[in-house]
Amino acid sequence: MYGGWSVRVGGKIWPTDQPSIRMLLAQQWTYGHVMGRAAPSTFMDDKHTLAFTRQLAQLKVNYSEFLVYGRLMHPPTLTAVASAAAAGGGSLRDMKWSVGYPAGKFCNSPVVIGQVWMASNGSLGVALANPSNESQAVNVSLRVDGHTHIIRPKGAVLVDGSRRYTVDESHLTLLRSLPALSAAIVRIDPAGQ
Repeated sequence: MYGGWSVRVGGKIWPTDQPSIRMLLAQQWTYGHVMGRAAPSTFMDDKHTLAFTRQLAQLKVNYSEFLVYGRLMHPPTLTAVASAAAAGGGSLRDMKWSVGYPAGKFCNSPVVIGQVWMASNGSLGVALANPSNESQAVNVSLRVDGHTHIIRPKGAVLVDGSRRYTVDESHLTLLRSLPALSAAIVRIDPAGQ
């Protein structure tokens, strides 16, 4: 990453199980990578992985102002909604997945992953992905400090073009539900735009 701008390509060695493939795709998508660089059968052998890949690709086209031409910002804080959280708190459940290389190595990642992108006009796009087979509800918290997320520390913002949210002194927190194997971009604009 150079000054917040990032252009990357996919990994050379891919995992072989479908949940791990979907997690790697979700990570590549949220970070603005060029998804893929694998044999076509990696994506086409499973109808769920293929549908998830198509959705990610379409969102990247539809929101290219963020995911292609935007600037990668500090990631949001994601916490599970109380009813969806595991006993004992609001941390997101982890998903164990194969990293592909070296063989037999696994890592844990939160089930829902997300990044914040800033377009050239200052609007924000929060890229969220749920590569799991279960619906997930999360609180997405963005900081207000002018350097990592929201530039105007006080006032209202428009979320997805219509809903007004009041920004307090330090954070803007949004509730988002993501169906299984889905992704979304949450657009945040100053209320005056």
